[in-house]
Amino acid sequence: MCFRPPSAGLEPVKCPKCGALVPPSADACPSCGARADMPAPGVAKVPSVPKVPKVPNVPKPPVSGR
Repeated sequence: MCFRPPSAGLEPVKCPKCGALVPPSADACPSCGARADMPAPGVAKVPSVPKVPKVPNVPKPPVSGR
């Protein structure tokens, strides 16, 4: 995978992590090592699904003291 979309030309593209100009054939940025499939900094991740709450315990009946 490279930093350029399929429709881009043969000009260098800007690295989303450090801003360096990267050759379009590169799989990773030569300056910082960022790969094209890594998310850019500041991009929000998809939140995970919240866990299901536990079922509360059933209260025990009072014990008679006879």
